[in-house]
Amino acid sequence: MIIPDKSFDGTGRIVVQLSPNVRFSKVKPKNVTETFSFVGREFFGLSYNVLNSLKKTFLNFSQTASQVAGPVAIIAVGAEVEKSNADGVYQFAALLNLNLAVVNLLPLPALDGGTLALILLQAVRGGRKLPLEVEQGIMSSGILILIFLGLFLIFKDTLNLDFHQRNVVISYKGVSNHR
Repeated sequence: MIIPDKSFDGTGRIVVQLSPNVRFSKVKPKNVTETFSFVGREFFGLSYNVLNSLKKTFLNFSQTASQVAGPVAIIAVGAEVEKSNADGVYQFAALLNLNLAVVNLLPLPALDGGTLALILLQAVRGGRKLPLEVEQGIMSSGILILIFLGLFLIFKDTLNLDFHQRNVVISYKGVSNHR
C-alpha cells in the first residue's frame, strides 16, 4: 500500500528511488600474481564495456545522442560517485581514462587517430605525403569541430544540471523555498 505525501497545494506525491542490486566486497590479493590477475580482469572488463558502449552509440546514434555527456556532466557524475562510494572514484577515473583513450584513437582530425589515419593514407599512396596545406586544412577543421562540439556539450550539460533544473522548476511554480 502506497500513501502519497501531501504537498503544499493539496496534491499527492510519490517518490521512487532505485537502489543498486549489487554486493560489493573488498578482496586483498595474496601475492603479486593475484594482484595482476585482479587488475587484468578489471581492465579487460572495463575496456569491453567502453568499446561496447561506443559501438552502441555509433550504431544507434539517434537514440543515444542524448546520453553523450561533456566535461560538466562528467564532473557532476564524478561528484555523485564520490558522495555515494569513495572507492568507486577509482573505477570511475579508470573508466573515464579508458573512454578518453578510445575516443582519442578514433580517426577524427586533430586527434591521434586522425594522425594515424593520415599516416595510413600516406602509406597507401606509396609514401607520398598529402600537400601540407591539405593536411593543415584537415587538422584545422578537426580542431574547430572539436571546439564547437565541446562548447555545445558544455552548454547542454550546464542546462541539464540538477540544481539548475530544480531552480527553474521551483521558480516556475512560484515556490519561494529552495530544496
